[in-house]
Amino acid sequence: MFKIGCVWYNSVMKKFLRIVLPAFAVLCLTVPGARRGVEAIDSDEERVIKYETYLAAIESNDSFVSESDYFDITGVMNVGPDGGYRYDVLIDHPRIAMYDVRILCVPRDATGTLQTKDLCPSAGILEKESYNLITYQINKEKGYPAGVVVSGLYEQDAVTLEIIVVWNGYARLAENRQFLELSLKYTEPEPEPAPEPTPES
Repeated sequence: MFKIGCVWYNSVMKKFLRIVLPAFAVLCLTVPGARRGVEAIDSDEERVIKYETYLAAIESNDSFVSESDYFDITGVMNVGPDGGYRYDVLIDHPRIAMYDVRILCVPRDATGTLQTKDLCPSAGILEKESYNLITYQINKEKGYPAGVVVSGLYEQDAVTLEIIVVWNGYARLAENRQFLELSLKYTEPEPEPAPEPTPES
């Protein structure tokens, strides 16, 4: 078994996540209407500044939680291209209205060093789209996806992710943020059980 924060998943859940989560990532980020353009209020320079601000916030933060009272967060690690590994982090099942959701995942290596040399995986920050998560509402036409997935590649089979999730309330008067930590490890899929022999007729 592998650990996600402080939650242990059995082999059935691992198999489910390994198969479903990558497919769900594609669904969340490609369904029509799941994105809402914000080009008129967001310049490229502002997006870069926003990314650097959130990165600095993670670097200076020393208190992370493994789960949230406001949404569900799950993660899984699979074999990626070129012999490496790929991790997917899913934010879904919001328990409050979350507008303009922004997520940044920063890997931390075995020595405890944040890996910030390369661009870190994010959603809602550098691209010209924003994501809204509304309790019990999935509306492709109005831009409310079922969830937001952030994916990244990693050379090792285990990774600790320091994550910041930022969102606005309905009135967009104040920015909310939460810092989370996920520890993911790839495990080989359990072999399918051999079919039972059929009695000879």
